[in-house]
Amino acid sequence: MTETAQRQLEVRLKPGAGALYEIRLEGGGQVPELLSGVYNRKLVANKAISDYLSDKAYKQANKRSYNRSRKDAKAKDQSGD
Repeated sequence: MTETAQRQLEVRLKPGAGALYEIRLEGGGQVPELLSGVYNRKLVANKAISDYLSDKAYKQANKRSYNRSRKDAKAKDQSGD
């Protein structure tokens, strides 16, 4: 299981689907579209969660960096440099 916000993503056998796995949110709710579907191996489903969360963290880090750069540029413009 992997943490996301306050709930966790978990990999479970899909009911009535034999040996296929699905990703679910602990406590119910909508799973992100990129993670929906079925997986033939638990390892593959866990890797999908890991990739999704690392990509999400990367985008958030870059967004903060981009916003910081814009703020610095705006301050520079206002100072007349």
